[in-house]
Amino acid sequence: TVEISAAVSSSSFSESVIYRVPIQYGSTGGVWQSLTPDKYSPSFGSYRVDVLSLANTTNFRLVRVAGSVSGVCNISVRVLAGSDLTFTFQSIVSTDTTIPSVYDDGRPGKLYSSIVPSASSVSATGTYGQVNITYINLPVGNFDIWGNVSVNCSSAIMYQAGAWVEAPGGTTPDQCYRAYSSSSGTANISLTIPTRNITVTTPISIYMVISYSTTASTTITICGSLYARRF
Repeated sequence: TVEISAAVSSSSFSESVIYRVPIQYGSTGGVWQSLTPDKYSPSFGSYRVDVLSLANTTNFRLVRVAGSVSGVCNISVRVLAGSDLTFTFQSIVSTDTTIPSVYDDGRPGKLYSSIVPSASSVSATGTYGQVNITYINLPVGNFDIWGNVSVNCSSAIMYQAGAWVEAPGGTTPDQCYRAYSSSSGTANISLTIPTRNITVTTPISIYMVISYSTTASTTITICGSLYARRF
């Protein structure tokens, strides 16, 4: 874990920020990702700091995102945890307009989500079946996971639908973590999947799944949202 302090000053303004960043071997897969400032840091609106980690080498860069006034930047790096680290500072001026994804620094409370709106509903046909609705990629850590599903069947009588979020390893969770509903008429069923805790030991994809059965072969449409929050 390293602490990065950056301060930019000019004749008319100054900005400063502090990041505390846990770095793992190849943690960004060789692509730039933007860092989230420590919550106690001052505002740093005209600049951001990105990280790129590949194998045992990690790079940081300062990026101007607003303004045009020339200034001086002072950067310091302090090791909070770890050893055998070597730092090299380089002065390279270049242009990169790509907006990177946010680096997952492992902070508690981080929310992961995947939403399938009704306009992009997943379709399924037949009298019964099981469908993966959506998924989220989770890194190593502890998470609360939950979701909700809406199922529409306009041309047949649906008598049961169930939904759940897979357990790590792709297995169906215990019945107490599944949601079921039934209808005796043309159905628009809504299901709320109970919240539960999971522990992820290697990065995985977690899927939200629905099972359904109808009294006649038809097409159903499914939308919903899947969430996970690190704790």
